[in-house]
Amino acid sequence: MPTQQSARVRVSINRSALVVLIGLMLVFLVSRVSIWQSLEFEIDEVWTIRQTIGTPAQVILWTPYDWPALHYLSLHYWQELTGIHPFAVRLFSVYIGLIGLATLYRLARRWFGVTAALLAVATFGAFGYMIYLTTLIRGYIILVSLFPLALLLTENYFRKPGWRRAIPLAICMAVMFYTHLTSVVMFAVIGIYSLVVFPRQLWRWWLPGMMAGALALPEVISKTQLAIIRTNVTQQIQLAPFFEAVGGVYRDMFGTGAAVWAVVTVIALIVALATSKRRIVVVMLIVWCAGPLLMYVLNPLLGFFNVRHQSWVLIGLALLIGMGVSKLPRLAHVAFIGLCCVSMFLPMPAYRMYLANSPFMATFPWLTTHVRAGDVFYIDPNCVTGAPEEWDYFTRVYFPEGLPIVDDPTGYRRVWYVSIDGKQDDTAKQRINDGRIAREFIGPWNFLIRLYEGPPELHGALFSNGMRFLGAEQITDISPRAYLEGETVTIRLWWSVDSPPPLDYSIALQMQDAKGNVIRSQDSPPMPVDAPQETSRWVTGRFYIEDRQITLPDSILTGAYPVYLAVYHFTDPTTRLTADGVNADGLLKITTIKIKSW
Repeated sequence: MPTQQSARVRVSINRSALVVLIGLMLVFLVSRVSIWQSLEFEIDEVWTIRQTIGTPAQVILWTPYDWPALHYLSLHYWQELTGIHPFAVRLFSVYIGLIGLATLYRLARRWFGVTAALLAVATFGAFGYMIYLTTLIRGYIILVSLFPLALLLTENYFRKPGWRRAIPLAICMAVMFYTHLTSVVMFAVIGIYSLVVFPRQLWRWWLPGMMAGALALPEVISKTQLAIIRTNVTQQIQLAPFFEAVGGVYRDMFGTGAAVWAVVTVIALIVALATSKRRIVVVMLIVWCAGPLLMYVLNPLLGFFNVRHQSWVLIGLALLIGMGVSKLPRLAHVAFIGLCCVSMFLPMPAYRMYLANSPFMATFPWLTTHVRAGDVFYIDPNCVTGAPEEWDYFTRVYFPEGLPIVDDPTGYRRVWYVSIDGKQDDTAKQRINDGRIAREFIGPWNFLIRLYEGPPELHGALFSNGMRFLGAEQITDISPRAYLEGETVTIRLWWSVDSPPPLDYSIALQMQDAKGNVIRSQDSPPMPVDAPQETSRWVTGRFYIEDRQITLPDSILTGAYPVYLAVYHFTDPTTRLTADGVNADGLLKITTIKIKSW
């Protein structure tokens, strides 16, 4: 009978293990969130999310023919709770991954003890492909997280058979099958484990097997024809040479620092064989971890020789490494867990090579602060970056009221031109440059989004010196804007010249009250961007844009205050040039500033 002192020791160990486990889970969570900052969605992820935006009946209808519907329905209900923003959607995979860490801990603790369990969890969370799966919006993470639970429930059932323990095992296996059809390989691993550990009770599979089979029967029937077709297709697949293909799968599983992980695995294997009293379990783990070799041989039949379809091997590798490293000195345990925590923050391995990623997440948040009401988007015919479903999803997220995409930019003043730099269609490029100038832009060369902007007025006011004023606009994030006392108003002026002015002229802005008193004024030569201030150097055929600031008084009444413009030569500021629309004082009204004060 255990003494009171030994019971206290056990409680202390359990508490310490819980602290370490929670710490590993927090590192796991933070590392995934940090990786998201520079991680674009794959096209498959976007399509997955888009398929789940609908009613449950629509989600089932839209589910791909080679997938069961459970993951899509789960993601649908998750979005109903959290929304469809990329951050919220990605949390779904991370939280499922945390469940996987917890179930792996329970399984490894039962098999090899607390230390091995913590080391296995650290290993599992640091694998490059586990990092990938927990940042991927696909159903594979559900499978890999439920697999340890299925093994744990299998052991519970065989240690004390009965229908109460058969039901959760059957449900777990059915959920795995309704998540993805590659679960059948995991069922084979579970069967091998039960054969090795419980050989005399193997016949007891009839109860949970019958329950799971009954639950999965509708999906089995619906996918039978697909299985036949798939087998015929997979027989035609030509894989790379054996060692190259298998080595590539392990390299993808380990991720960054694959060579180091390979050395750690070999050391853990040697230590486990030398120290373990249950060598039959070690041998089983070796066979488990050698799964890619078997999948290569069986690929003509199963077609599962793909790292996504072999994620179940990660569990075996984590268990083997955890068990082996646990036999080393305690200092090695601490160092290894620290190494795993650092590995979780390393750059994402290049798994996203399967399908090109469009940089919507790097561009659309910026666009939300730069696109104005009335702006339109024009996509160059030669721009193949960005599938329709990507435009659909990211528009729903960042522009829920819709994003106006036009087939012809003619007649629009501000047009965001989406193109592949250097490969623009000649006609499209001519259309976009007609009456506009290139302004700010964002995006890489293969997804360049640039604003092409024309003046507020087509004809404007022609001054007697040949300068043509083409309108003014207040540069604000909200339109119309109500300013407060002391704020600064930015007014953008557009100019062109019908003929080069003979002299260098200055411009005056005046903000007046209702009685015509000048409240604020600004006089200076023009200040165009990337153009000379001297108007005598201005040329025809181009626009000149300048931004001017007016700082409002600290004390001013609520009201609408007109802003006037005048053009004059600096040698005679009282003589203002004439133009259509100027008043008797030679002033042209260009805008009104609305002020709210208390």
